[in-house]
Amino acid sequence: MAELVLERVNPNKALWEKGDFTRIADTMRESGEDLVATLGIEPGIKVLDLGCGDGTTALPAAELGATVTGVDIAANLVAAGNERAASAGLANIRFQEGDASDLRCFHAGTFDLVVSIFGAMFAPRPLDVAKEMVRVAKPGGRIVMPIGEPHEVQSLIKVTKQEDGSLKREDLGGVRFVPLIGKEGFRDSGSEALVRSLADK
Repeated sequence: MAELVLERVNPNKALWEKGDFTRIADTMRESGEDLVATLGIEPGIKVLDLGCGDGTTALPAAELGATVTGVDIAANLVAAGNERAASAGLANIRFQEGDASDLRCFHAGTFDLVVSIFGAMFAPRPLDVAKEMVRVAKPGGRIVMPIGEPHEVQSLIKVTKQEDGSLKREDLGGVRFVPLIGKEGFRDSGSEALVRSLADK
């Protein structure tokens, strides 16, 4: 008798692979470019974009000369990001499939800047994501992400990893990036918990 093999499905991955989020991302390109312009990106710095989708913030960072790695759980969005990068002629960016709560493919202290504008807030295990963001940031590196109720104006925060491993948080002001959550969209899965865990380090 043949053995029945059940494939375990990651519901978060299935969600993001189900819809046409590249079409939705097209409406957010300008806000991604505007945000990246404020981050002090210089040529040669290493940037990690978690929950990068097809590159709404990753591509503008690469256009400024950063070496960018985009990580997303959805294979279709990773493929779309790599296509957009190739079309733009950018050799300093790559997209790869991965889970923001498990970044073991990266060594500790790899990135100058870790950005998660559209991704970490949706992670099912936000505390694990926070630990990984801090782990992969270099001493002196920065972590930038929005926090707060996603259907409201959020606070954009920057957390700097000090040389001694402690973290310094700075509020960069109000933003509204993700209109897909709240009453008519996705449920917030923990952006406040994610930031609390960053602040508690």
